[in-house]
Amino acid sequence: RRAMGAACATNIQLPFLVPPEPAPEPEEAPVQVAPYPGPRQASKHSACCLGPDGRLYFCPYDADSVAVFDVESKELRFIRHPRLVGPKKYLGICLGPDGRLYCAPAQASCVLVINP
Repeated sequence: RRAMGAACATNIQLPFLVPPEPAPEPEEAPVQVAPYPGPRQASKHSACCLGPDGRLYFCPYDADSVAVFDVESKELRFIRHPRLVGPKKYLGICLGPDGRLYCAPAQASCVLVINP
């Protein structure tokens, strides 16, 4: 029996302690920037989610609309509603099992439901 604290064998390399191999260099991909119309704000939208129609939906934080980006056509559209006013409205967005998108309220008084 060894006493507590006795020396153990040295030079043992466990698989998770072996230094990882360097990652391969990423391939350069062309980057495209889509113009975003309207006045500049600190935080227009707080999150995005891929909708069931293949478009990206951005939930409004300080923006007065939901932004919808069509990945294929590179078109940016907006869904406006009179209740989308005020700052710090919604923080997150997710796709529900019913195919609708749900935005979690920050300071808004209700959950925003988007039916794409």
